Amino acid sequence: MEKSRIIRALIVGVMSAIAVVSTHQLNLHTWVLFMAWVSFFIFGKEPKQMVISFTQIVIGIGIGVVLMLKSKFLTGFIGDAGLPIAVILIIATFMYLVPRLKPLNTVPIYFMGLIIFFGTHPELNFSEVGLVVLTVVIGFSFAWTTSKLESILVN
Repeated sequence: MEKSRIIRALIVGVMSAIAVVSTHQLNLHTWVLFMAWVSFFIFGKEPKQMVISFTQIVIGIGIGVVLMLKSKFLTGFIGDAGLPIAVILIIATFMYLVPRLKPLNTVPIYFMGLIIFFGTHPELNFSEVGLVVLTVVIGFSFAWTTSKLESILVN
């Protein structure tokens, strides 16, 4: 039992070190990688659930983009009230529709995408938003690799 805990700890430690060094060298947000990594272990490690979780995070990022575009549009007409009105419209619509989107109906995962989007403050262009999504992909990849290494080396 103790040996397997040591192996598991070393796997996670080594993979974490590689993740941190990689994101620093690639100038990516390390915390975004770890948010994706954590969501893999919280919301499901099976391929189907992994795809569903990833999809919801990306849609959450997309909701952030739409929210900011709507905010800029409304601000042009009604000034500073544009942002809160955009938030109310987009989030209320989202909260009404999401429970109906089985199996894509896990609200906290969408909010992880929103947190990632607003936490990274990307410019609203394909390149910057794409780098954020790429970091999420890398995070899921590290999580999957860690999980596979654990299943191979611990058992």
